[in-house]
Amino acid sequence: MTGDIYEKIREKNIVEYGTAVDRWGPTVLAKLYSDMTHFIYELLQNAEDACERAKRAGAVNEFSISFRLLPDRLEVMHNGIPFDEKDIRGICGLVEGTKSDDSSQIGKFGIGFKSVYAYTKSPEIYSGNKSFCIKNYVQPF
Repeated sequence: MTGDIYEKIREKNIVEYGTAVDRWGPTVLAKLYSDMTHFIYELLQNAEDACERAKRAGAVNEFSISFRLLPDRLEVMHNGIPFDEKDIRGICGLVEGTKSDDSSQIGKFGIGFKSVYAYTKSPEIYSGNKSFCIKNYVQPF
């Protein structure tokens, strides 16, 4: 996947969601849940779904996840299947979940990951050979 896929997703999301997401995002997206630690459950759920996909593909036998809290960030690592373009579009979109057609997947609505915005304005994702940060809630760089 080349870097320009991120540009294509950004352009599509700007058309679809506008340029003011950074203005209304903190109210609508970052405060979805009354419990400020809800993002932990969402990260666990996403990891479990990715691991289930890896298990079906024969890539792993057991689910593995770790959390590492550092002074400036929280690192979450798991052995789930690496992101593909569909996953990038899903995590950068709003209500663009990639799991609604799969009954083995927990997350289905495409907004759970947005709970991380209660703590960061620009989450970073490193998955397989893909790495990007998300700015303004929907724009991958």
